Amino acid sequence: MDPIYERLPKAEPDELPAPEVGEWSRQKHLKLWNYLGIFTTGMKYQHDRLVFVDLFAGAGKARVRGTGDWLLGSPLLALSVRDPFDRCIFCEKDAEKADALSIRAQRIRRSEDIRVLNLDANEDMGPVESLIPGGHTLTFCFVDPYDIAVNFSNIERLARGRRMDVLILLAVQMDARRNLSTYLRDDNQKITRLLGRREWQAEWHQAEAGGIPFGLWLTRAFTASMQGIGYAAPRDADLQSVTLKDSSSHGLYYLAFYSKHERGYDFWRKAVRYASAQISMPFDS
Repeated sequence: MDPIYERLPKAEPDELPAPEVGEWSRQKHLKLWNYLGIFTTGMKYQHDRLVFVDLFAGAGKARVRGTGDWLLGSPLLALSVRDPFDRCIFCEKDAEKADALSIRAQRIRRSEDIRVLNLDANEDMGPVESLIPGGHTLTFCFVDPYDIAVNFSNIERLARGRRMDVLILLAVQMDARRNLSTYLRDDNQKITRLLGRREWQAEWHQAEAGGIPFGLWLTRAFTASMQGIGYAAPRDADLQSVTLKDSSSHGLYYLAFYSKHERGYDFWRKAVRYASAQISMPFDS
């Protein structure tokens, strides 16, 4: 294991369910962990409340396939930052995982402002919206689905009228490319839901004729949707490609960050830089 991943908080094995994940998950977790620390420390005096929303929260811990290692999932990383969020909202549609997450979260921090919702984040956003305080609140939303099954309209709904940064896993390399023929069928609505618009096939065929890979085009198309609801244009480097660490360097997905303000991008770029450099984060102990 690369020594840089020793910066992640340690995850101790326990008796609760923990799904297996690939080794590449460490890349995602380290960048997220860095950003959470920068976000909460940098913004703690700038807003009345800081809120973390995790739309596909999981069980709270995971086991790295082929190793004996355990990882803290995104919800427990959010609960482990030095400067805590004022409220954390975790959505998980699998009841067993939601129960495990609730127990693990309580072991770290008991608070009425930690909410685990057993719901499908691609369906009803009402309970989530009702838990995000009004006023001068800043929200960070993490979207980490298993594939491209993301309902853009729900992201739009959460972002409407709110200060909210978004970090999303776009499985456009390992999922969308592999299942392209399926997604291009008229009866498949996954890409329509991901982009929030129906008129995308002509866009794709034009890009295909120009030699643009499907995964790259889909990422750019999603970015255009985010810009359409008020997010500033990211740089190419703000869309981080996560790869297999072998001789193929095979791309798996993009970890894409979006903010309505340049300061959000500045925080994300620092988080990415610290995830690849042998220097300590300001909040490292």
